[in-house]
Amino acid sequence: MALPQDILEEILSHLCSDFPSLKACSLAHPSFLLPSNRLLFAKVRVQDYRGPPTDICLELRKVLVASKYMAESIRSLVLDFIWYPEESGTGIFPSLLQLLPNLQRLCIHLARGNVSIFNADSFPSPHSISSVRTLILDKIVFDTASQLYSLLASFNNLEVITLDEIGIEDANATADLVPSRQSCFPSTLELSLEGPVLEALLFPQSTVSIANLRVLSILTVSDQEVIATSSILSSASSSLEGLTLLLPVTKWCESRRLYLLLSHPLLMVYLFLDLIDLGHLSRLRSIRTSLYFNSHWTSINRIPSDWRGPFPWAHPFFKGLPSSVEDIVLQVIFCPYDAFLLPHFRSDWQELDRILASHPWKFSVRLEIYVDYNFGDPGVEAYCYDEWSTPGDLYKHFRNFLQYEGLPETNRKGCLHFEFKKSALDSFNNNLGLMNLPLGRMTFSVR
Repeated sequence: MALPQDILEEILSHLCSDFPSLKACSLAHPSFLLPSNRLLFAKVRVQDYRGPPTDICLELRKVLVASKYMAESIRSLVLDFIWYPEESGTGIFPSLLQLLPNLQRLCIHLARGNVSIFNADSFPSPHSISSVRTLILDKIVFDTASQLYSLLASFNNLEVITLDEIGIEDANATADLVPSRQSCFPSTLELSLEGPVLEALLFPQSTVSIANLRVLSILTVSDQEVIATSSILSSASSSLEGLTLLLPVTKWCESRRLYLLLSHPLLMVYLFLDLIDLGHLSRLRSIRTSLYFNSHWTSINRIPSDWRGPFPWAHPFFKGLPSSVEDIVLQVIFCPYDAFLLPHFRSDWQELDRILASHPWKFSVRLEIYVDYNFGDPGVEAYCYDEWSTPGDLYKHFRNFLQYEGLPETNRKGCLHFEFKKSALDSFNNNLGLMNLPLGRMTFSVR
């Protein structure tokens, strides 16, 4: 007799620290076998910060061989390691994936490690892994670009590729490579990469094709990356429908380069605005970008005299939008003291307002407002809270200014919408819904 789902989940919670017993239950009791109301092993995370990933993959492989049900149930697999490698891996990783016939989402995190387990020679023939639709690579350093190409070429049905802080030891070692005939054709690319790695995706030898790209998200942190971003956008077909281009803050200098200041005040990049051309993207429907208003100044008197406002790059950028755009999302990041500075930059907002309101087509502008409450000066913090005692008061102040003084024409057209957001970091760790299952040195998280 099958056990009710709530009882099964209760058993699962009690066995979360006893993986062998849990595995035995999955093999012995029909309630844990297919078909069930819910796949108990749909999401699995393997986490170990002390041993090489090869050892951990071997242990996981033993579990999957012993429990066919678990192997067939896994839909999402997260491999989360911190590894200081001393020896090369054995190539166990590809054979591990071949045991998961229904795997749809794969995330690999190798903080401070290298990619020796992704030896190009150890990968199966191109396009041999067909079930995975989403691939996320995070903080991995490849020895050569060919290893990255080999990894990507092993998947033939990828729809979403996310590459975050990927490194290549010798990003230029592609001269002897034959242009690839095997490519994956993702519809979504999410990229946060250094310039050389971003450029490597555009080489003729690359196994990533942007021919079918519909959604593109790029965070730039250097002028080289902006140039590569421009090349990707110029190469993108007219099929591109959604673009997230994170180009935060702030001042012009004599050479017409734009300094962009990211969340870290010491991290600056140059941007040549003329390189970003969206005019040929005739199907582009949605644009998301950031107006990082947070000035880091606590007094109008401390702002440099040659500062040209919080986001002068946005004015020419929005003038060049194609007429197909229907949805504009602006992530606006404030600190509380910006409430005092806003009136001094009213003209910057009103210039942006004139540009947006002058477009003849119908569109919506959504302002996602984030307020950073981390102060470096307790006196400033107290001063702000004397004026606005609660976050709600502060949000209302920002909204009233933008609605009636900063973007009044866009508001009158009925195009302006507001969303007040919590910190992305606060919500990031609450969305996994995973439980930890220790197995020796490593930890399994299952759901």
